[in-house]
Amino acid sequence: VREIYFKDNLFTLDKNWVRDFCEGLRQRGVKLSWSCGTGVKYVTPELLAVMKKAGCHTINYGFESGSQKILDEMDKNVTVEQSLKAAEMTKKAGIHIFGFFMLGFPNETREQMEETINFAVKIAPYQVMFALVTPFPGTRLWYSLGLDTAAHDEKGGAWKNYNWYHRITSLSPVKPEELFEIKKKALWAVRNRGYWTRYVAGATLMMLIRQSWRILWTFMIYMSPKYRWVRKDVSQGAL
Repeated sequence: VREIYFKDNLFTLDKNWVRDFCEGLRQRGVKLSWSCGTGVKYVTPELLAVMKKAGCHTINYGFESGSQKILDEMDKNVTVEQSLKAAEMTKKAGIHIFGFFMLGFPNETREQMEETINFAVKIAPYQVMFALVTPFPGTRLWYSLGLDTAAHDEKGGAWKNYNWYHRITSLSPVKPEELFEIKKKALWAVRNRGYWTRYVAGATLMMLIRQSWRILWTFMIYMSPKYRWVRKDVSQGAL
């Protein structure tokens, strides 16, 4: 094993544990390349330096939004400034950032989405993903929107066609078809020439191999008859 991704959104919540883990790798002479996820409130310059020395190359941050109003409404309990500071500390430690952002929160305006795009551009993450807010079954958002009622169950058909890629409605004032256009605009804004230059220059052979496999795996799924509706959305410019 030479590469590990710790699928933990709060990997650094217990800073003492992380320090012990990194020190354990060092004492055992383990040369490991790894990445993790955490919150912007749970990193410090000292901790990031320790993680870097132990082989951490990338941290996933769920920044979500660049609008403080949206962050407050979703009970994120962080500020835009905290996110910017965490991003700065992470880069200074020599660790890449994989930034996750979301668009289409309930009542989110186009102007607030623009704040998120500008926020992402300012952070300039090594990798980036923009997702559309999706009220998955059982989540607080799902219940708050009344999607647990009979009118929205699978028999009603409304929920069946609402997923990560396909929208039958919008939670914000922005129309569903416009949301996809804003998402594409966001990706183009961040994934500029500088983005791809940083990505290729900072990539290891293992990272490039892994990314190539992801592209092949995505293509195989895309061509599967089971996901014919995805190809239809792509051909119509929805994705």
